[in-house]
Order: sequence, then structure tokens, then C-alpha cells
Amino acid sequence: MSTEKQATQEPKKLSRKEQKALTRDRIVDAGIQVLLDDGFDGFKMRPVANKAGIAQPTIYAHFENMEALLEAISQKIKDHYIYPMQATMLSMVDTITIDQLPALFKNIFTAIIELYLSKPELFWHTVSGGRGNAQYGEFMQKDLDGYRQIWSDFFLQNAHKLELQIDKEKTDMTVDCIFGMLDAFIFGYLQKRYTDKDKMVNMLTDFTMSQLLKET
Repeated sequence: MSTEKQATQEPKKLSRKEQKALTRDRIVDAGIQVLLDDGFDGFKMRPVANKAGIAQPTIYAHFENMEALLEAISQKIKDHYIYPMQATMLSMVDTITIDQLPALFKNIFTAIIELYLSKPELFWHTVSGGRGNAQYGEFMQKDLDGYRQIWSDFFLQNAHKLELQIDKEKTDMTVDCIFGMLDAFIFGYLQKRYTDKDKMVNMLTDFTMSQLLKET
């Protein structure tokens, strides 16, 4: 009897705070999907509300304006992709030697390339989406600058663990080159000019190692 009662019990009712958090997250997910499907030109509050299955005024109970929603979208991407990858890098650097560093970078570059190739719409909007829209371009540039800073900080803060001799300017230049190479390689692969992902990863790894190990 007690088992039957448990089976027929209603799900736990969410608190007002929990409901609000779920709705906010649904709006963010809907915003990401609208960006991927329609680009920034189609990124309006009405399509986001329709995708989230809510009334448009509900969005403004969670986000003051479009910029605030974009910031939340950016933060979710960082939380789900950028920061976990950074945490993996940090945990591995404590246990590897300099001879094992190429394998670490190969794993990192493989993960980045596979992510973008599995979601090419995200890559096109991230890299070229701002060319036709100044507001979106400014937003994405700020985000990309933040990603570059994450990489630069990682190299600078952990260089001593592997006895690498690098300075800030050289590190920033290296990171800029890595980002440029990643963009060029993924563009080339999506355009079918390149077909070998391993070569792309190896070139990125060789370049990164050559710069980190080079005398300053």
C-alpha cells in the first residue's frame, strides 16, 4: 500500500525561486538556439520568447535588455565549455612533465576543433557573425578577448611548473597566433580545403611548443 502511495505521489512542487531559475535558463537556451538558427539579425525578444514557450514580457522579468541576455548566453557557453576545459588543463599540468606537454595540447586542440566541427553554426556566428552587424561584432570581440586572456593567464601562471621561460607580451602574441590558426583551419575544413584533422592538431601543437620552448 505504501508503495502504491509513493508511486502515485505528485512530484515535489518547485519553489518560486527554483521556478524562476528554470525559466531563466530556458530563456538562455532559447536565445542560444535563435542565434544559431537566425544569426544576430534574427535575434529578437519575440523569437526567443516563442522558442522558450513563454510570453515576451516574461523575458524582461529576467533580463533588462538584449545585452543582458547576450551576457547570460556568453556566460553559459563559458561555464559549459571554456571553464571545464581550463580546469582540465590546470589539473593535468600539475601531474605532467614537459615531455608530456605536446600530448596535453593535442588533446586540447582536438577538443576545440571537434566542438566547432560538431556545431558549425556556432563557429560561423562566433567568427564571422559580427561582420554584418556592428553591435554583434562588438559583443563577440569582447568575448573573444576574454577567451584569449584565459589562455594567456594559463600559460603565464603555470609556466614555472614546467620551467618554461615566457613573458606576457610573447604569451599574448602566441595566443593570438593560436586563435588565428584555429579560425583558419576550421574555415578550411568546413570549406573542404582541408580534410585531415590530425594535421591541423599537430601543426597547432608544434607551433605552440616551439613558442613556449623558444628563448625569450
